[in-house]
Amino acid sequence: MIEPLDSYRIGCPNGHQVSVPHRLVGEELICPSCNTRFEADANASVEMQEARLDQAARQWLIVALAAVIVVVTAALVTVLIGLLT
Repeated sequence: MIEPLDSYRIGCPNGHQVSVPHRLVGEELICPSCNTRFEADANASVEMQEARLDQAARQWLIVALAAVIVVVTAALVTVLIGLLT
């Protein structure tokens, strides 16, 4: 989770990005480009989407490193067993 920001980039229903100050998050706003009403949801902001992608990438990196450690350990054990027999 990211810390609260001064403003968020939130898309209106028509896809226009609107810079929304933190104090207006959760309020109903009007898009300045198309005059469509929408709720300013911080969870739908570009910043929150980027934070979720970063977190997912870190989790996959941890899984990949763990898999490499398992494979290398198994290979070393196999080599050691071959040397001892």
